Amino acid sequence: MKKIDEINDKKYIKRIFVIFMVYFFSQIANISLNQLGFNRVKFWSLESIFLYIFSKKILNKIMYKHQKMSIIAMIIFCTSIYFINSLLPYDNKDCSNLSDDKKKECQIINQTVYNDISNKLGWYFIPITIIIYLLGMIGNSFSTVSTKWLMDIKYITFSRILLYIGVVGFVCSIIVLFIFSNIPCNQNNEFVI
Repeated sequence: MKKIDEINDKKYIKRIFVIFMVYFFSQIANISLNQLGFNRVKFWSLESIFLYIFSKKILNKIMYKHQKMSIIAMIIFCTSIYFINSLLPYDNKDCSNLSDDKKKECQIINQTVYNDISNKLGWYFIPITIIIYLLGMIGNSFSTVSTKWLMDIKYITFSRILLYIGVVGFVCSIIVLFIFSNIPCNQNNEFVI
């Protein structure tokens, strides 16, 4: 007699694959933008909106008034503070009497994240960066709630889920490796290198 998780694995294999593909690419988007230094654009408090939506749709969760009020308060206060923080530079030092390497670092620290994006990539990348962060949050929320659905409702064990994350991550990493190994770097833009 087959175990229930093996039967569920075969029944939901396409959905499992999609869930962890979304998870993998949302993590790539977030980590890549964080490493580029654009993490002040990531309004993490908005992720609770997406968690709420997916919990309601996938898990059929009911949110009570006190829960909604706390989420709304967190979104309003944290997002506004985070937005104001993104409009301020890290520091306000005088960079005129520093050496070239230190001067570049000082100039980066003395500008807002939006100026940094505009100087490095162009002004049109500001909304693209925000959209990529939002898509990463949506993907992360979807995969988190869907993983809970797989474990709580479809009785797929945690160890199996870790196995699927590893397999999907390995497959995606190989695909990304082959794609980016064949794309040459732009030698004109120092930031992209």
